[in-house]
Amino acid sequence: MDGASPSDVEMTQSLMHMQNIVQGQKVTMKILGTCFNRCIDTPGDSLALKDQQCIWNCTQRLFDSEQFLVRRLQAAQKSKMS
Repeated sequence: MDGASPSDVEMTQSLMHMQNIVQGQKVTMKILGTCFNRCIDTPGDSLALKDQQCIWNCTQRLFDSEQFLVRRLQAAQKSKMS
């Protein structure tokens, strides 16, 4: 950032950090929504233990898959730059 003041740089970094947080929250909500739809046939006042376990297992699998894909993409990008 040529000619940018330190406060401008700090503001830009802050905004980028906030954007990363929001993007992470979007992914989380998408995964939770997907798992809820897969695990719950008819929503009620509470979740049965089997429904809770289904949502937990589903979210863990999807988060693991998401992390795996991110690592693969980063590795591919790194090797492409080399």
